[in-house]
Amino acid sequence: MTKNRNYYFPSPWMRASDLPPEGKNFTVTGVDDEIVGKDETLKPALTFEETDKKLLLNATQFDAMMQLTGDEDADHWTGVRVRLIPVTVTIENRKAGTREDVQTIRIRPASPLVATTGKEENGNSEDDEPLPF
Repeated sequence: MTKNRNYYFPSPWMRASDLPPEGKNFTVTGVDDEIVGKDETLKPALTFEETDKKLLLNATQFDAMMQLTGDEDADHWTGVRVRLIPVTVTIENRKAGTREDVQTIRIRPASPLVATTGKEENGNSEDDEPLPF
């Protein structure tokens, strides 16, 4: 085991730094309600088959899960395969005139959607490669 930050300061929450640059696939096992912060805010947290760490969702990530699953009820997301990708976003505070780069996790489908030419249905397999969208 590498003696990195997670080794000395383990956290139950997944961070962008926990993921490889290309992202990693996970299987959702459920969504827990978590009370977090000093103001004790209720937040959804995805749980996964592949790790004990949970991903606290922000509104953007919650919307991404709804779009990916086609279901707004988080209780129906169990079994969905997702790809979690670390990204850096710039937060701009126009009042203060400041900008800050923040790491976050983008949620995508576990594998890209692929369309085919339809030739394979007719038994024509020559040059039948999937067409990515």
